Amino acid sequence: MSHTDFEIGEVNSPDELEATFQLEKSVFGPFGTDNPPEIIKLQQQTYPDGFIVARVGGAIVGYCSSEKWNDFRSPKMGEDPRETHSQEGRVFCITTMVVRDDLRGLGIGTAMLEYL
Repeated sequence: MSHTDFEIGEVNSPDELEATFQLEKSVFGPFGTDNPPEIIKLQQQTYPDGFIVARVGGAIVGYCSSEKWNDFRSPKMGEDPRETHSQEGRVFCITTMVVRDDLRGLGIGTAMLEYL
């Protein structure tokens, strides 16, 4: 496996958020399990500290969204994070983790988890 330099951080622009929509669709769309852009946008707005992206050469190649919940439970597709996230929650849940297919296995997902 070749070395790929990547950077993990918060969303810096509307274009970067839009790139997460496209990434979600390309990875999960074929399985019918992609969240609509409205939900992804709400995830980022509701808990921005828990929504990060991975960049390679400035391009978004991965993202991770998370929430804090009051109780342990299983996440459901399309849930409104304004109803499920609690700033004081004791349970930390990764709600989405995506890395571009051709860049998997390079530690990008692990780096996103460590960042959070």
